[in-house]
Amino acid sequence: MADADLPQVLDLYIAQVRALRDLPVLPGPGHAPADVLEHLHEIRSRLDRVEELLSNTLRLRAAAQRNAVIASGEVDDAWDLAIRRLRAAPVQSGGEFTSARERHAEANLAVLDARHAARRAVQTAHRCEEAAEVIRLAHRGLDGARADILTVLRTLAFESHLER
Repeated sequence: MADADLPQVLDLYIAQVRALRDLPVLPGPGHAPADVLEHLHEIRSRLDRVEELLSNTLRLRAAAQRNAVIASGEVDDAWDLAIRRLRAAPVQSGGEFTSARERHAEANLAVLDARHAARRAVQTAHRCEEAAEVIRLAHRGLDGARADILTVLRTLAFESHLER
């Protein structure tokens, strides 16, 4: 997947998770056990899809973090190479001396494109991290709703047992 497509993919994942997290009214103890069980199955299927999206997002985040580290290393290597070339050049050029600050500025200009690419890679990694946290939060909420429904189901089973 191209890095340019990644924000759209993450936005799609987040939109899907928000739709999955939007639950109907949860059943209470007054509902029939079959209705409660049906809600439990519905939430379980939603939870499975959110887990899949979270897994995909975590893989994308890991790849983006690796790319950011690689891009940062490439900037460092390119800067070192540029400064090495400049240090090998004569101090005097065209009758004028060049200072260390001027050489550093030239090296910075030489790696400007690589530095911009590294910044974009870091921004992509941060965007993936944000998406992973949003999806993780939705997963936690769905899991909480699932636990609530299980509690209602246990309560119904307990009440049914007391009536015998």
